Amino acid sequence: MHEIETLVDRLSEESLAKTEITKFRVETETGLRTIKFKLLQSDEIESVYAIVKPYAESEEPFYIKANFPDRKYDIDDTRTIKEHRLTVACRLYMCTVGKEQTKVY
Repeated sequence: MHEIETLVDRLSEESLAKTEITKFRVETETGLRTIKFKLLQSDEIESVYAIVKPYAESEEPFYIKANFPDRKYDIDDTRTIKEHRLTVACRLYMCTVGKEQTKVY
């Protein structure tokens, strides 16, 4: 598991309400690695892409999705993490564009 330090980790807990933070676990395309990090709920979904991109297992384009509810998050979406209702903690998956998902989550 790769644990990534973000700005949220550097801010004191006193300066942030716990409700302003979302903890992420993002599984790579093959499921071999999980990336763990925290972001502010005011961050855009593009921030998630920026953090996980270096851990992509191929050069092919990918997208990020959730299973419950089944939803795809586009990189150019300007809505915030809070607007997507990704609050407290969530698990997301990196999926290669154009390939059927064969893994059962």
